Amino acid sequence: MLMDGRLRAAVLRTTLDLYAYWQGQLGRPVDTTGLLSAGLSGRPLTERVFNAFPAFAAAARDGFYGALHVTMDDGNLEDDSVEDAVREATAQGNAVEIALARTLQPMSYAERVALYLSLSPYEEAMFGGKYDR
Repeated sequence: MLMDGRLRAAVLRTTLDLYAYWQGQLGRPVDTTGLLSAGLSGRPLTERVFNAFPAFAAAARDGFYGALHVTMDDGNLEDDSVEDAVREATAQGNAVEIALARTLQPMSYAERVALYLSLSPYEEAMFGGKYDR
């Protein structure tokens, strides 16, 4: 689904770029100019976010209904919410959600926000400055 690192560095610089690329791969082209004119600024991508994105994008297609609902659907990206997701996924024995929740653990708050906004950039407008720390 995603391109190699050199091409990524040249083309996918922000969460908006990654979102538009993902939607294009799904056959739903997105014009990032429209996103920018809607007041969305996007966040810088790190390698960690870029590498985690395919697994989270695959899970997002079915929705985050289990242990990751509070983090990846509701946008509660603080450490305690991530730790709760790991505990809940482990208690449920859901291997996919355990792996995804553990992927979030070493990420900084800013990286979690970037991953979240790569999946749903409109949340930036809805939540205003909630993610600015």
